[in-house]
Amino acid sequence: MDALELLEQRSVLQRWVETYTGTQGRAPFVREAAAALRMTEAAIAELVDDAFWMYLAHPGRALGARTIELEGE
Repeated sequence: MDALELLEQRSVLQRWVETYTGTQGRAPFVREAAAALRMTEAAIAELVDDAFWMYLAHPGRALGARTIELEGE
């Protein structure tokens, strides 16, 4: 999954868990959705971490950015 798909999935799961936790918080499907939400958040954190280290290693190439070479430098 790419970052946008993960963010969309997180949003849907978070809304779903918030909606059903108060009424049926102990139901297995709510626990499974909460677990999926935690896994999605961990995947997002990993993508952000990877992007950060890629930027530090190669600032011009990170996230598809283009570098501009200045004349005389």
